Amino acid sequence: MQTLDLIAVLIVLTAAFGYVNLRLLKLPPTIGLMALTLLFSMILLIPVLTGVGLRGGISVALALSLRGLGDGHASPHRELIVSMTYVIVVFSILVQGLTVGTLTGALLSDRPKPSDPSLQVVRL
Repeated sequence: MQTLDLIAVLIVLTAAFGYVNLRLLKLPPTIGLMALTLLFSMILLIPVLTGVGLRGGISVALALSLRGLGDGHASPHRELIVSMTYVIVVFSILVQGLTVGTLTGALLSDRPKPSDPSLQVVRL
């Protein structure tokens, strides 16, 4: 997505939020826009962040919740499973964290480079 496309989307969203505030909420413009923006962000971002961030937490919680064989004793492989779960979660977090820069660079590779002659500043 180009920069101007992103700016256009943000302007359209601001106008739509302003219209909703004017017709439905009838709050002062600044407060209404901030409230709608916060609500919109929570609706879009929380499911995404929860799905990405809790994946490792759920895995660890499930591994820690392993019980025994029914007689109150711990499973003989519980420690191995918990250790392996921690290693896999930490590894996936590190790999995802270290590759996000490369991924965003690849996704934004169609942007013009500063060395492009059409973007050179002409000095008088």
